[in-house]
Amino acid sequence: MIKAEEIRKDVVDQIKQDERINLSDIEVIVMGGDVELNGTVEDFEQIEGAEAAAYKAQGVVTVINNLKIRYKPNTIIREDKKE
Repeated sequence: MIKAEEIRKDVVDQIKQDERINLSDIEVIVMGGDVELNGTVEDFEQIEGAEAAAYKAQGVVTVINNLKIRYKPNTIIREDKKE
């Protein structure tokens, strides 16, 4: 059986291999074969990339992706309204 710390290290290494992803604001928690990703990234592509990278790590069964997009200051988020 693979230890949680070994899985965590492998997940972090897999994420680091994707140059699009800034790992500095991502926390990786491992419980058995379950991996939880918490924190913020710059865009949706990084959310998907981090999850895909985590699944590549040996011993990972499930990835719980709680990553959120970190918007830049003064970003206007448009909400479409139906009338």
